[in-house]
Amino acid sequence: MKRKKYAPVAAAFAALILLVLILLVQGNLNHAAKVVLPDEDATEENNTSGNPEKEQIYRIEIRPETVQRAIETLSRPENYSCRITIERYFAEDSATTDAQVSVAGPWTRIDLSQSPNHTERHEIISEDRCYIWYDDNGKYFTAKEPFSADEELGIPTYEHILRYPIAEIAVADYRLLNTQECIYVETAPDDAGYVERCYVNVQSGLLCAAERMQGSAVIYRMAMSNLDTGNVDEQAFTLPDGTVLFDPQTQSDDAKKD
Repeated sequence: MKRKKYAPVAAAFAALILLVLILLVQGNLNHAAKVVLPDEDATEENNTSGNPEKEQIYRIEIRPETVQRAIETLSRPENYSCRITIERYFAEDSATTDAQVSVAGPWTRIDLSQSPNHTERHEIISEDRCYIWYDDNGKYFTAKEPFSADEELGIPTYEHILRYPIAEIAVADYRLLNTQECIYVETAPDDAGYVERCYVNVQSGLLCAAERMQGSAVIYRMAMSNLDTGNVDEQAFTLPDGTVLFDPQTQSDDAKKD
């Protein structure tokens, strides 16, 4: 008689234990989907106090279905300079382009050096115009329909990566590239056997490396180095005749006043 009396109580207690275990497992799974980005140092961690944006930086799980959404959350720094090296390989030849890039707000300067002919090409690009000259002869011409720095350099853009159909993304994850933590994207081979690989730095939001392959052969390779997110040289946006198109230092001073 006593066993029958306590049987419902024991069953209810067992069901309660099972429910608690299920909730714990679900909690652990949900926690694993969001990983807090590691702080660079303890000082930066202390400086995030009172800043909800910095206190709640999460890194979503990267896979082909989520990588484009993750890249959309990244943004480039307002001011930066870097060196970009581009290698192009042909059937029996190759070409290398070195570019020094300076960006301040809507302004971009590109200094290109192409081998083997070693042609120097300089460009200053704004939102509505670009200025181009060669070597240091002092003459320049303008174009009223400017192109972006990415277009001029021939490197993949955010828009390019975001246009990949999800079915064509073969691999997407986090990877280290020369100590840089990156979002990595690799496409499946297309009909001609071409595969594209891109590395986007999660801290700067900049594309730091890219490759285009056909089978095991490299067709195109791009690498960024010497990234500096400090102030851009105040002479960067000055034309050969001395005309100052934009002064990054003035912009910096105005920002401090605001």
